Amino acid sequence: MKFSCELFPGKFNKISKFLFLRYFNIKFISITFNLKHNYKRTIETSLFLSSFGIKIIPHIPCLNISKNILIKILKIFLNNNIKKILIVRGDIGKIIDFKSSYDIIRYIRKKKYKINIFIPYYPQPYFFFKNKNFDIYNIYKKSRFSISGLISQINFSFKNLDILKKFGEAYIGLLLSNNLNKIIKVSKFCNITIPYNFIYKINKNFLNYIFFLKKNIKMYKNIHIYCFNNLKLTFSFFKDI
Repeated sequence: MKFSCELFPGKFNKISKFLFLRYFNIKFISITFNLKHNYKRTIETSLFLSSFGIKIIPHIPCLNISKNILIKILKIFLNNNIKKILIVRGDIGKIIDFKSSYDIIRYIRKKKYKINIFIPYYPQPYFFFKNKNFDIYNIYKKSRFSISGLISQINFSFKNLDILKKFGEAYIGLLLSNNLNKIIKVSKFCNITIPYNFIYKINKNFLNYIFFLKKNIKMYKNIHIYCFNNLKLTFSFFKDI
C-alpha cells in the first residue's frame, strides 16, 4: 500500500514540521493553490518541500489563471524538477482563459510541456456541481493518453470508485480528522455531500472513525490523505498504519 497526502501552502516554519513524512516513504505530497497569495505561497511551499527530496504534485486550477501565468508557473516547476501537477477546476473564482480541466490540459499538451498531469475524481454527489464528474469522464475519453493519474476527492462511502481501476496510478482520497464538526464543515466548503448513514455511524461511535478508515483502505493500493495540516493527527496516523 502506498500513501500520499495533501497540505495547504504555508510559511516555512509551519510547513517544515511535516518533513517527518520523508521517513514514512510517502510517495508524494500535493499542495493546494492559494488564491489569496496569487499562487506565490503554493509555489514557495512546493519548492521548499521539493528541496528536501520529497516528490511534490502542486494544484493548478482552471479558474483565475491566464495562459501567461500558467506558462510561468509550469516553467518554475519544471526548472525545479517538479514534473507532476494536479489540474483542478477550482470552486471559487472567474474564468480567464480556461473554461474546464480539459481546456487547460489541451493547452499544456499543445505547448508540448513534458509534465505529468493528474486529475481529480468526485466519489460523492456535489451540492453545486451535480455533473462535475462529466468533466472528468470527458477528459478521460478525449485525452486518456495525456493523463498520468487520478486522485479522488474526499471519500466517505467507498463506493463509485470503479473509474479508479481505469488508471495506472490512482489514489482514493480520505479526510483525516478526529472532529465530526470539522468533517461536516470541510464537506460543505468543498461542496461534498456526506451520506447520512456515514454521519449516523460516526456520530454513534465517533471513536471508530479512524478504525473505519484503516479497515476500508486495505482493499486499495494507493491512498491519498487529506490531513489539512493537522500535524499531530497526521503523525499519529502514519505512525500507526
